[in-house]
Amino acid sequence: MAVSASTVDVTVTVTLWVPLDASGDLTSGVEAVLADGSDIAEPNVYDIDSVTPRATDIQVTAVVGLAVTVAAEGDGATEAREQVADTFGVMSVDRVRLE
Repeated sequence: MAVSASTVDVTVTVTLWVPLDASGDLTSGVEAVLADGSDIAEPNVYDIDSVTPRATDIQVTAVVGLAVTVAAEGDGATEAREQVADTFGVMSVDRVRLE
């Protein structure tokens, strides 16, 4: 039995680690971390709330819009939160709003 999927647009508040050696600026670093996530596309940083430099990376809390592929019959917000939270470098997903 095939599971159908759909793409939802969400805005998330996320805390993540951006490597110090990431190319570009902080915004593109946040977008690159999220773009590496499974079934996540088109990350677009709307706002950076906090920045904490560390020895090997930068902890960033940002508000980001993105497209996430989820099961068509599931709860889009919950599945989007799980997809973002499972992305390497993401520490927490504080808010998810379906667009």
